[in-house]
Amino acid sequence: KSNIDRFVMARLEAAKMMPNPSAEKHILIRRAYLDLIGIPPTPEQVKAFINDAKPDSLARVVDELLRSKHYGERWARHWLDVARYSDGLGGFLDAADLPNAWRYRDWVVQSLNEDMPYNEFVIRQIAGDVRKPETDAVATGFFAVGPTYISDGGDPEATLQAQAETLADRVDTFSRAFLGLTVACARCHDHKFDPITTKDYYAIAGVFKNTAIGELSLASKEVIEAQKINEEKVRLAQQALKQFTKSLQDPEKKEKPKFTQEEQNGDRQENSTAKSPGYSCFKRKWQCRHECCS
Repeated sequence: KSNIDRFVMARLEAAKMMPNPSAEKHILIRRAYLDLIGIPPTPEQVKAFINDAKPDSLARVVDELLRSKHYGERWARHWLDVARYSDGLGGFLDAADLPNAWRYRDWVVQSLNEDMPYNEFVIRQIAGDVRKPETDAVATGFFAVGPTYISDGGDPEATLQAQAETLADRVDTFSRAFLGLTVACARCHDHKFDPITTKDYYAIAGVFKNTAIGELSLASKEVIEAQKINEEKVRLAQQALKQFTKSLQDPEKKEKPKFTQEEQNGDRQENSTAKSPGYSCFKRKWQCRHECCS
């Protein structure tokens, strides 16, 4: 038993309560797998665990699961919910992709799998671009993957409103994640329950207001230049293909027969001739079974 077990047991004994009996081994291994990696064990893994009579069998299974890459994938989802992670831009723009958002997601997964200390985990997400921009800037995706409000009309007042909403989201996410407080509640008035003033809110918002959100190139200058050259080649090829396709369509338009007004009027008169009183039947449009068409 661990120290935590002894601590819990002491409280139970003080309350004159007895713990539940130990679960069977097939239940223990299933709990361990679902809790740590979110995937149930295979029948072979369950059988091997049941047949392992060593007292540290469960501890070894737990250590193995903690070394699995699926551990980070499973538990990263909890933090990504805190960071309001999304592959889209959020809100009514959520259908639009947020390029490279997955890099922050993968960084969180990797951090958990590498057992990064929590203080380092927090510092990199808040100031990674300042400390080591060449390696830790991706961690600041904590602030970039959330919704960014914009004004579609270009009205100055609406633009300022959109900026204020974006700042409120940054402050709210930051304070909930790292302080456990809803600082955004003090945006319009002092907090009603916690000792947070409106001045405190705008002090934090001022930090994010002075932070420029931009894009960093992940490729070298040589790769970027080569991409521009290839994109120009593709553009020229598409332009040539468009012209060639147009040249094939033009002769078809010229060879299309044109009827005179008299020919068109005659065709209408022929089609409008009724073969039975009261209605007309046209074989060219549908198969008629009336005697007039037989």
